[in-house]
Amino acid sequence: MKQCNGCGYMVREGPHKRGDCYTVHCTDPDKPVLGARRTIAIGWTGYPVDVPTPAWCRGKE
Repeated sequence: MKQCNGCGYMVREGPHKRGDCYTVHCTDPDKPVLGARRTIAIGWTGYPVDVPTPAWCRGKE
């Protein structure tokens, strides 16, 4: 399975307040899904390590 790690469109965000989770977002402007930022992985204790490639990804890295 291809991983998203290292993609230029992948953005990691930490928790904004206590009790929030760590998230990884896809910010590809040409993706065929609605929304400016799409959450592709969630981690409760830290950033997700192996982020799977979303179905809409065209292999940009």
